[in-house]
Amino acid sequence: MQTFDIRSSTPIRRLPVLRTEVMATNSKDAHTRHLPSDFWTGFDSWQGDPDHWVGERVSRFLGDLDTHALQQICTATRKGIACTISDRFACGTENVLKEIVYEDGVVWVARLAIKRQPPEVIRSEVTTMRYIKEHTTIPIPQVMGYDDSADNSASCQYILMEGIYGRPYTEPGAHHLFHLPDNKVGAVFAQLADILVQLSSLRFPEIGSLNIDENGQLYIGDVYGTSLRGRFKKCSTPLQYFQSIITNSVNRAESMDDNRKAAILSTAKLKTQLASRFLSHADTYPLTHPDFQAQNVLFDDEFRIVGVIDWSYAHTVPVECMCCVPGGGYILPEFQINSISPAWKDRVMYLQSVRLRFRNALCQELRAAEDEKLLISRGNQDTIMEEPPLSHIFETASARHATIFAEFYYPQDREIIDLLEDKLVICY
Repeated sequence: MQTFDIRSSTPIRRLPVLRTEVMATNSKDAHTRHLPSDFWTGFDSWQGDPDHWVGERVSRFLGDLDTHALQQICTATRKGIACTISDRFACGTENVLKEIVYEDGVVWVARLAIKRQPPEVIRSEVTTMRYIKEHTTIPIPQVMGYDDSADNSASCQYILMEGIYGRPYTEPGAHHLFHLPDNKVGAVFAQLADILVQLSSLRFPEIGSLNIDENGQLYIGDVYGTSLRGRFKKCSTPLQYFQSIITNSVNRAESMDDNRKAAILSTAKLKTQLASRFLSHADTYPLTHPDFQAQNVLFDDEFRIVGVIDWSYAHTVPVECMCCVPGGGYILPEFQINSISPAWKDRVMYLQSVRLRFRNALCQELRAAEDEKLLISRGNQDTIMEEPPLSHIFETASARHATIFAEFYYPQDREIIDLLEDKLVICY
C-alpha cells in the first residue's frame, strides 16, 4: 500500500462558513427552534409509496432498528449527555437518516446503512469528509463518530454527524435546480462554482478513493462505486479509469437478456475507442463529489448553501470529469433534440434552454472564482499555473468525452460515434 504526502494547494477563494443556522438549532427551546428533520420527507422521496422496493426495504430496516441501542451509542459518544431520537427519518436507496436531539440542545444526525457495506467504504467516506473539512471551507457536516462494523448494539454501520438545518431546492426524488427563482441563479451558481474550484485544488497522484491506514497515513485505495458502477482497482491514468468502468458494465451485462446484453456490448466497444483517444489537461486528479446534484445541496431561506451531503463513493477523477453542472443536467446533442416527438418538443427545448443558462452561469462564476484565485496566488512564488483553468476545460472536447462515462448519463451510440468523428453538434 502506497502512502504519500498531500500536495499543497494554491490559495483559493473561500466560501463563508455558514453555521449560524446550525447553531440556532442548538437552542434549548426544542418546541420553537428549527430542526434538520423539518424538511425530511420520509417515504415521500419514493412517491409516497411504502410498497416501492426501496420503501419496503426501509420499512423492514426501521422495524428491526434498536432505537434504544442507538440512543445509548449517541449518549456514550457525547460522554453521557442524554438524547432522544425522533420518529422522523429521511431515506435513500442505501441509508436512513435519524435525528438525534441532546438535552443540551445539540442536534446530530445518524446515517445508518440499510445493507452492510465493506468497512473500507465507510472509512473512505469519513476520511473524505474529514479531509475536505480540514482543507476547504465547503460546508459539509462534521463527523462526530462512526462504526464501520455492524457488530455493535444497534446492529448496523453508522456515521454520526452534526445536524444542519437546510433543505434541497428541488422536488422529492428530483436531481435538478430547475425551479430556482431567476434572481437567485447567479448567487447560487457563484457558490457552486466556488465549491468546484476548492475541490479541484485537492490534487492526488492517482485515481481512487481516499482512506487511512492503521498508522493514520492517508492513501489512495480502490474506487468504490454504487451497484451500477461497481468497485475496481485504483488507476494511474484516465484510460485505466474509463476502461475499468467499461469492463464493469460488460461484466454486469452477462446476467441480462440477449437484447440488452448486445446493446451494452455495442456501446462498450464505442466507449473503448473513445477512451483510447482521451487527452487530459492534467496529470494529477482532483477529489470530486460522486453525485453533485440538487438533492445533495442544502440551502437556507436566503439561498445560501449550508451543506453539501452524501459523500458516499467520492474519489479522485480526471479533471474533465468535474465538468458537469451541479443540478443542471446534461446538454442534449442536436440529433437527440430533433428526434423528440412534436408533442414534447417545446418542453424539451425549454429544459435545454434552462440547462444552457445554468451552464453559462456556472462558467461565468468559475471564471470569476479563478480570477480571484489567481490574484491571491500571485504573491506565492511556489504557485505554477501548469494547466488551463476549469472554466476553459469546460469548453473542450475532452470534457464532453468525459461526460460519456458519467454514472448517471446514458449516451446513445450515435452520440459516441459523432464524438469519434468530431462532428457532434450541441443544440443551442
